[in-house]
Amino acid sequence: GLNCFLVYWEVADGFGVTMLGALGNIAGDSANCRNLIIQEQGIQKICKVVRENMNLSSVLTNGVWTLSNLCRGSPLPSFN
Repeated sequence: GLNCFLVYWEVADGFGVTMLGALGNIAGDSANCRNLIIQEQGIQKICKVVRENMNLSSVLTNGVWTLSNLCRGSPLPSFN
């Protein structure tokens, strides 16, 4: 499931950047999917990928955008 997707993700050959964009789109389109990403520790995993690849501007840009999508929407997400 989603957890498998997040655990094995690496920034290789642009795939990680594409995944960041996909997660951002999913989080922005559906509160239920956004909540699932948050529940599966997606924020922590996205932050780890961004921290490990800060030298790549596309990772930083897409990572920040994805995180912003995880923090918005109605109803607002619960970070508990």
